[in-house]
Amino acid sequence: MQLRDYLPKTLFGRMLSIILVPMILVQVITIFIFYERHWDTVTRHMASQLAAEIELLADRLGSNPDKATIDLIQTTGWQYFSFVVQHNPDGVFPGPNEGQPDSYAETMLRLELSRRLSQDWHVDLVSDPNLIFVDLKLDNGVIRIYASRKRIFSSTSWTFFGWTLGSSILLFAVALLFMRGQVQPILRLANAARALGLGRQAQDYRLEGAREVRLAAITKDPVTGARTFNNSAEHLESELDGSLARLCVDYVDLFYVHRRDPSIPIEEVTETLVGLIKKGKIRSFGYSEIAPTSLRRANAIHHVAAVQSEYSLAVRFPELGLVQSTAELGTALVAFSPVGRSLLTDRPCSPEKAETLPFLKINPRFQEPNLTANIEATRKFRELAADMGTSAAALSIAWLVHRADHIVPIPGTRSPDHLREHCAGARLDLDVAAIAAIEEALPLGWAHGDRYSQAQWVGPEKYC
Repeated sequence: MQLRDYLPKTLFGRMLSIILVPMILVQVITIFIFYERHWDTVTRHMASQLAAEIELLADRLGSNPDKATIDLIQTTGWQYFSFVVQHNPDGVFPGPNEGQPDSYAETMLRLELSRRLSQDWHVDLVSDPNLIFVDLKLDNGVIRIYASRKRIFSSTSWTFFGWTLGSSILLFAVALLFMRGQVQPILRLANAARALGLGRQAQDYRLEGAREVRLAAITKDPVTGARTFNNSAEHLESELDGSLARLCVDYVDLFYVHRRDPSIPIEEVTETLVGLIKKGKIRSFGYSEIAPTSLRRANAIHHVAAVQSEYSLAVRFPELGLVQSTAELGTALVAFSPVGRSLLTDRPCSPEKAETLPFLKINPRFQEPNLTANIEATRKFRELAADMGTSAAALSIAWLVHRADHIVPIPGTRSPDHLREHCAGARLDLDVAAIAAIEEALPLGWAHGDRYSQAQWVGPEKYC
């Protein structure tokens, strides 16, 4: 068996161990030093003080005190030292202590009494839990001195022990809460990565946790924290290799550069992608949301198989050059969000639902009052779809399919029913009158609010 066999296996357990083990070691060492030094010193001082006070009374008593002397000793003992002093003329002296002391305090007190007293004495720290008895042998009886047990047993040791234990529990609780708060985002990120690696949606995942965790989820500039993109040859090939390994395939048919890195010329990026084709890792490549001019620059190096761009009845921006350029160059225009992020469906996202979705929450079209206005603006389109005997989502897809042969809608959904609606749209046959009715219901410029917020515009290229 090795040490690692006994170590925690979970990230949470290991992080707690990093906090807990040093804390326990520090507390143990502190308590050890306290008992070895502080307890020893305090106990010796208290035993010495108590023995000195008893010595003072014993010296005044002598070996055969008269009644007046005994009365004076009783008064002095109570007034100055809080001792109760009793004289028993017929008392039997129990003899010197012979057994082993029951505690370190008793050892110190015996030592001090032996050093200071000339009379025979006997000390008892066991008979009463609150008092110490010291018997002095006299020629005319026995004097018993009662002292509080607190005179020799320090309560600060228990105070210190309680403080040490309490502070340890408090620190452990704080560490437990803090570590749990740090581990949960890492676990959620790991679950999201596992789901994506299996080709599934990472449902309800949102960026959270420490900066390093957020950087693992999305690329950001390490200095400014701004969202950024990496189109370097090393990064692209590394990410591709990871995808190939997770998919258990030797190549992919289409490899996208999802966002352009403006610091690297698109010609250089295209040369990198051509190199990946030569290595047999990809069959073709594409770009996402680039300008028509960028497409032509890349296509001058090698044919670009596809350009992905948001395109729908809600976003007709690509018609200002991208639709035409892709058709001219034989490049597929892959239209994402073809149903306008639900606005072009029979069940548009409600304001309450939008508030729970990180992307839509900050999207101008899904913020009030724009969202309510957009839902109302698309009402005629939903009524038109119903009159045509189909769903609004299917009619949206059909409109895109009929725009041009090279346009390929790619709707996204987790619902089988929604998927059926999308597929139905691909089979719809629209005549000129139907297309005119659609564009009358949703004329150019009907939407309220920009399609992206300022933060969401980082990456896509604007060209008009």
